[in-house]
Amino acid sequence: MRTFVQVAILRPLAEITIVIFAAFFAWWLYLHFILPDASSDILQLWGATYQILAWVGAIAGLFISRRWGGYKSLVGRAILAFSIGVFFQCFGQITYSSYVYFLQIPIPYPSIGDVGFFGSIPFYIYGAYLLARISGVHVSLRSYRHQILAVIIPLAMLGFSYAFFLRDYTFDWTQPLKIFLDFGYPLGQATYVSMAILAYLLTRNMLGGLMRGPILMFIAALVMQYLCDFTFLYQASQGTYYSGNYNDLMYATSYLLMTIALLYIGSIYTVIQSSYPQVSMGGVIEGAVSAFSQIAARIIHEQALVIGPLAWSEAQKVSGLSINLQKDEVLVSAADGKGVVDRLVAQYERLFGPASQQVCRDAAAGIIAGLPRADVPLSLVS
Repeated sequence: MRTFVQVAILRPLAEITIVIFAAFFAWWLYLHFILPDASSDILQLWGATYQILAWVGAIAGLFISRRWGGYKSLVGRAILAFSIGVFFQCFGQITYSSYVYFLQIPIPYPSIGDVGFFGSIPFYIYGAYLLARISGVHVSLRSYRHQILAVIIPLAMLGFSYAFFLRDYTFDWTQPLKIFLDFGYPLGQATYVSMAILAYLLTRNMLGGLMRGPILMFIAALVMQYLCDFTFLYQASQGTYYSGNYNDLMYATSYLLMTIALLYIGSIYTVIQSSYPQVSMGGVIEGAVSAFSQIAARIIHEQALVIGPLAWSEAQKVSGLSINLQKDEVLVSAADGKGVVDRLVAQYERLFGPASQQVCRDAAAGIIAGLPRADVPLSLVS
């Protein structure tokens, strides 16, 4: 019943978010093409209110992160990082709007609003890093060609941002905070987008299963956020930015993508939880094979570091596997030890594809090394 309610909430929430974006998009078209002489106050109102898209994703993300294990799992931490990053974006927008509506002064730079806009950058960087780990970048980096790519792309993005925004920069040491932000914005944004691009390029042939969709959506949201920030920095440097212009429409789109990604991964969790009937944990299986039990236990614990408590509920769906959550005990049927391990690996593989299989192999490597070749489950053979 609880799972049904979660799905019933998340899916309509995603649909409502899309409808809200469509309404803002129609409003934006009206202001720019049907009412081209719209006052700055109306444009400012548009620019101050589309952040509702971000609030939906940020709040939902906090609850979704808990379902994935929160800070105890990679997926939970990634969701939490992106949610907090979006909260910082909202804080920045609220502050900027307050300068205009309540204080009725030009937005200063630096200002309190930069705590929000710049504060989102480290959380996006951390979230992008976690996405890369979840996607299996650490496996891809075993290739020298990929190691070179992992160096070239970030350097290229950082070099491009520096050359475009900071090449002829004039230092005013009386404003150290401004110097920090002038460098921090373009270089920080280049960092998280380069990590997102790397996560896609290095794992596009490995990442599969149910998690492929939401992870790609997160990457698309980060790329869009970078394009928004790049455009804003360029317009600000040229003095052409105004509230409600096409750059704000880009931001609304990036908030939509991030919100949909957060709701998407929340729906994936609930669908996974309800997709198969649970296998009864039962008691200790007589004659359970110690080596296979150890392999299964290590695989489950390693997967739990990635996907949180879902790793245990997924393992409970594998026939021939007995789990006692109270004692943290995992036992494999003696009758089909290799088959049980293969089914366990396959259960996780449907979430992340080959990347998940590699996690299982790494987890079991120490035990497999001491087994005869004939006793090694096929799913764990490199």
